[in-house]
Amino acid sequence: GYLASGTFPLTGRVMWRDRRVGSVRAAFLGTVNAETGATRVFLQPGADALAETWAGLSHGVVEPGSTIPEVVLRAAPYPAELFRIQAQELEHTPWNAGSLGGGTGQSNAEPPRPQVGWAADTSGPQLVSTFESPGERRLSAVLIGSRDEGRTHLQLVRLDSTTTLPIRGVLANRWANFPSYDALNDSIGEDGGKLEPGPVRVDIGPGGPVAYQGYYAARPPGGMVLVWVSIAARDRLGAGRTLQEAWSNLLGTTVPAPPGTAQSGRLEEAKRWLEIADSALRIGDWSEFGRAWSTLRSVLGLPLDSVRF
Repeated sequence: GYLASGTFPLTGRVMWRDRRVGSVRAAFLGTVNAETGATRVFLQPGADALAETWAGLSHGVVEPGSTIPEVVLRAAPYPAELFRIQAQELEHTPWNAGSLGGGTGQSNAEPPRPQVGWAADTSGPQLVSTFESPGERRLSAVLIGSRDEGRTHLQLVRLDSTTTLPIRGVLANRWANFPSYDALNDSIGEDGGKLEPGPVRVDIGPGGPVAYQGYYAARPPGGMVLVWVSIAARDRLGAGRTLQEAWSNLLGTTVPAPPGTAQSGRLEEAKRWLEIADSALRIGDWSEFGRAWSTLRSVLGLPLDSVRF
């Protein structure tokens, strides 16, 4: 939940929920029990005096931040709408981080939605937005929103010309020039499917920014599986059927396995999902087994529901 003010003094104005505001605070955290429907509202860790005042007026509806279950706090993302507004403000002086998504940087436009993912150490979710250097077709900065022991943490990583990456559109065009990509696209098309690109994601690794994009095969019987991954780091590109294979290709240690005919590609994919199902069965992971088995049936062109006799 947010607290906003259109009359907050000595600040600029930004668009938020179709109105101009001078202050936005992420004050509350709400949860809904998926099984029982029970709803709870908590103060955000580190909430200010205004939020505490509203909590006091709620007569117990808003619970103290100290009562947030630890599992909820670990899974709670950075407040998305606050992140978008902060990213929009960083386009301007004195920060001048760049342009969000190639936009104009005008304050009367809604900023683009950030990408949602997990931290590299899987400690919790994070939001990421990228800034572009106007006229240079390269990234100028990466903004990362996460939580540190429940409190929101915002990090702006500026990229110089020696460590940066091209903008998303340039990367997508370069990745599409891989010969194996065209062969894969043709193979899936022969099988009656369609290759669907996922979003281009950017993360900050120990050696600098890394961009990657997954491609998924949508098959006529239903279902979608990851079939290709493209990756970029500095001035190098890589691609492969998995993230590990794509990274090895980027390092120059492997070459992407060329897709075969539609039938051989399907058999390879079926074998992979059968191995996943077998591994899940051995350890008793029935959820993973069910997912792998359903995907295997989809790959083989079988209906998802078995016929009972």
